[in-house]
Amino acid sequence: MRKSCCVLLVVMIATVNLYLFADDAKTYMVTRPAATVEVVLKGVFEAQRMQAIAIEPAEWANLKITSVASQGEKVKKGDALICLDVKELDETITEQKASLELQNLKIEKAKKELELSRMSAPKEIEEAKRTLEIAAADLKLFAEEDKKLEKEQLERMVDEEKFKLEKLNEELRQLEEMFSHKEMMEATEKIVIKKAKRDVDWAKISLEDAKRVLERLVKTTQPRTEATKKEAVRQAEIALAKTRIAQFELAVKKLELETSQRQLSKDQSKLNRLLADRAQMEVKSPLDGIVYYGQCVRGRFVSTDMLSGALKPGGVPTKGQVLMTVANPEAMIVRASVAENELHRLRKGLQAKVTPTGFPEVSINGFVENLSLIPLADGNFDVCFGVDEIKERSIMPGMTCSVRFITKVRESAVTVPASAVFTNESGPYVFLQIKNEKSPKVRPVKTGNTENDKTEIVSGLEPGDTILLSKPEK
Repeated sequence: MRKSCCVLLVVMIATVNLYLFADDAKTYMVTRPAATVEVVLKGVFEAQRMQAIAIEPAEWANLKITSVASQGEKVKKGDALICLDVKELDETITEQKASLELQNLKIEKAKKELELSRMSAPKEIEEAKRTLEIAAADLKLFAEEDKKLEKEQLERMVDEEKFKLEKLNEELRQLEEMFSHKEMMEATEKIVIKKAKRDVDWAKISLEDAKRVLERLVKTTQPRTEATKKEAVRQAEIALAKTRIAQFELAVKKLELETSQRQLSKDQSKLNRLLADRAQMEVKSPLDGIVYYGQCVRGRFVSTDMLSGALKPGGVPTKGQVLMTVANPEAMIVRASVAENELHRLRKGLQAKVTPTGFPEVSINGFVENLSLIPLADGNFDVCFGVDEIKERSIMPGMTCSVRFITKVRESAVTVPASAVFTNESGPYVFLQIKNEKSPKVRPVKTGNTENDKTEIVSGLEPGDTILLSKPEK
């Protein structure tokens, strides 16, 4: 990562540091440092107005480029940057719309059926109850009254036929007895006898018929009738049970309708997402500017090489990845990194001179616009320089530059070699060599910043003092 370099610029007359030797001990004569320091940073031009371009479809995943703007191409707001193949997507949208239309019709049908079931269910239950009551009443009436009554009626019929037969037999016997003493019966008498005999025969037949009807009633008709009535009761009970089950079916239909409605909502949301994705299939420039492949990270465009294979007709871009950046070069800033030991030299508003690497004859006025105190990944700190209007139109975002600025040092401080400052539990100290004295004295000092092997002494030493560069031998 870029490191800042410092060049000491003497703006006031200063004495030269001298290394003197006394009693074979290496010493250093304290002097006042230069009043100002020039710091040079490496920076990069960054557009103030730029927009990262990424394709982030919510539903559609099959992305294939049909055309794409070239690297470095100048574009206007609304110009097409990336066009994607939409044939398959359009077919999917058409199918989704048809599916939703069918679902809507089915749901409307289900609503009407559910409403009809709600209206008819109570009536069906009541009707089933009435049918069961009637069937049960018919069975009870038959078992308790009709069965016995029918049998009694037929038994009486049999008795009447018996009585009728007996009567006719008696009438025939009397007629035969009355005409038996005559040697010859007259024709009329024969007819009377014959008719009486025929009446007896018919009475016998009627009696047998009555007996057979009675027997059929007892053995066949009534058992069948009773079974039919019992079956009617059973069927009525089943029908009533079914109407009660229909209540559960009604609940099921309601849940099915609600499920269909939720699915319809999901499918409608899917269609909305597909339609929104369809609008992204032609990516337009959000502003006037220049096309840079990749994402701008602190002024530099990254992943350019990786994207060259995807950003071409037939290429497949990655969903959500920044594919390109449209940067407007009309207004720019300079972004740089500064080492932690240089942070104290920077302050907001500090003036600077910016020199483009590609145009060293151009000098641009700048100033510290923002300084971040949060370290970057490499341990350096981000600093942003505002610049005056850049008249050289060939300077573009992404170009590098150098940034020079001058800072003042603490006027009251002096600097000594860092190796000449020692520390114990009381704090930092130096060995002060006093003129005409053989042994140096320990002098406590207050230190400031240390850089380039020089430690700033805030108090405890004055220019002209001589200190040892190492601890004296005991």
